[in-house]
Amino acid sequence: MPTFNKVWTIINLSKRLNEPHVRECIDAAVIPTCMEFKFEMKEFEILPWDQSFWPWGLEPWTIVISDFDDPQFPKNGVNYLGGSARNRCTVSYVPGYDFQLQFGARIWHEMLHCMDVDSDQMDGKDRYAFCKWIHTRPWLLSERRKSNSIVWCNPEKSSDVFELNEVLASYYTYLMYVNFPHCFRKSIDIALIIRRLLEMIKNIFRI
Repeated sequence: MPTFNKVWTIINLSKRLNEPHVRECIDAAVIPTCMEFKFEMKEFEILPWDQSFWPWGLEPWTIVISDFDDPQFPKNGVNYLGGSARNRCTVSYVPGYDFQLQFGARIWHEMLHCMDVDSDQMDGKDRYAFCKWIHTRPWLLSERRKSNSIVWCNPEKSSDVFELNEVLASYYTYLMYVNFPHCFRKSIDIALIIRRLLEMIKNIFRI
């Protein structure tokens, strides 16, 4: 059964990303504000995963961020970019490849796993319900995110990486709405209305 967690601790071991950078990635993904993030340098452990080695927090509800090419955590040819173990997760940032939305969506993906929500079923068992939801809850998504999701739901899917991450973020919003609806009851009034107004202004003036 899904278990909601409000406060997450981020242990940032990245040499490329500082706290403002990570927060910009979280904002780009539009992770609901019902979840809070605090940055602390806490103890961690390094554990093997197949032939690779990953840093993990010692305490529950921790997110460890590291650089994919950090020699302290060798990947040895393994191409995983993140993982979760119960209520802890670890995520790699890939320099020269990741952009804000993509990395923010990766963090969100693993957070959902930590809360016992299967975030791997967008193209599986959740596909029909997700694509139907896109048309019934449009106010939860930006126009760009909604339109990309509608395209993806059609038989001819776009292969553009940026568009796919827009769809992934839409899917994670769907999972949050289905499993933790309280996240949208209060924040939607102010945060989403402001976001929609800014979007309308940008469209009008083509900013």
